[in-house]
Amino acid sequence: MSLATLNANGITSDKIPTKLEGVAFAPPINQHTLFIANDNDFLPSVSGVVNPNQFFVFSVEETDLPNFVPQAISPFDHDSHDHG
Repeated sequence: MSLATLNANGITSDKIPTKLEGVAFAPPINQHTLFIANDNDFLPSVSGVVNPNQFFVFSVEETDLPNFVPQAISPFDHDSHDHG
């Protein structure tokens, strides 16, 4: 997602943190939900601009993801090399 896309959807540049790190899709119920979080590195401000930790939540239509394939995660199997 680009800065221009966020700006075009009413999110001004001063509200967008520079260090977006956490990204996750929730399983779809009616729509997909995209969660994005930032990490402020415990810095309350950067260059005089307030820098809080924030979470952004977006609703994403199926039609916005025509080629989306959910990641398949297999359960972890223990073998003889595991020590725990």
